[in-house]
Amino acid sequence: MPACRILLVEDHRLLADSLAALLRRWNALAEIHAVHTAENIPAAQSMQHDLAVLDWHVPGIDTAALAIDLAERDPPTPTLVVTGSQDVADLSAALDAGCAGFLHKTDTADTLFAALNALVTGGTWISAHQTRQAAAFRRGRAGPKLSERQQAVLDLLSKGHSNVQIGQSLRIRTSTVKTHVAAVLAAVGAANRAEAVYRGRALGLIRSED
Repeated sequence: MPACRILLVEDHRLLADSLAALLRRWNALAEIHAVHTAENIPAAQSMQHDLAVLDWHVPGIDTAALAIDLAERDPPTPTLVVTGSQDVADLSAALDAGCAGFLHKTDTADTLFAALNALVTGGTWISAHQTRQAAAFRRGRAGPKLSERQQAVLDLLSKGHSNVQIGQSLRIRTSTVKTHVAAVLAAVGAANRAEAVYRGRALGLIRSED
């Protein structure tokens, strides 16, 4: 098997080391670029990889945005999600972001190797069951109704804007921004701003042109 440059995004070091060892079992010539924190993402994105393996929930990292970036490269970087999440919303979001494979951390090494083989040959590793799950999730999500102002606040949150910046952009007081942010969090069922952005993307609430 030829050499393969692999981007590995996993914040748990022991699990990252285990995955790296498995990747080298799969390809002894694998060159693995491991990323554990958000600070390392810019350097990782400046490099071209043959394959990406990422956890879907990494503190400080917008994995959906990263997956979209990898999928839109020329040539695109096939991305395999390896996650502990059983949430169908995560599966749907990963597929929407262009990921080519989706595994759970309870899957076997043989399943991992089969998925990697599929991706490096231009295929996918999405089961028919997962496709049906994602389709049913998309059909079933009515999505919360946001006011025009709440929508604008969510769009600006997705850009990483602070309350002060949001207030300046919308020409409203910071105290009013806080009220709108609280309403957005409640509407999408989020505990914090980052989760609101994640859930907003999963629900299709964040406008694509932004």
